[in-house]
Amino acid sequence: MSRPAFDARFQNYLDEMTWPEGSFSTKHIAQVRTLWRLLAGAFGASPLLPIALPTECGALQLAWTRRRYHVSVNIYEDCWDWFFRSRATLEYDGDEVADFTHIPPALEERLALLLG
Repeated sequence: MSRPAFDARFQNYLDEMTWPEGSFSTKHIAQVRTLWRLLAGAFGASPLLPIALPTECGALQLAWTRRRYHVSVNIYEDCWDWFFRSRATLEYDGDEVADFTHIPPALEERLALLLG
């Protein structure tokens, strides 16, 4: 799927997740869109379609599993967190982030493994 087609489908999904029909406020979905632009930049020309679903704790989770790696991002209105796991080495990593302006270097490294 081309990047513009993917982005359009994902943006439509986010529109459906917004109140009053969906589970999330306009501000929350705006934060998701902001973080998605950052993540899409890290993915480059070949975005990976995330599994995207609401969590019991009020976040929208984006998750990717490819080969032996798993990355998930939980996005809240005021912060976000990420989790990485290698099924081969059982290595794991993650952190909570309050800044929606950049992706932490550790997550960029983990995304490179996922995409590699």
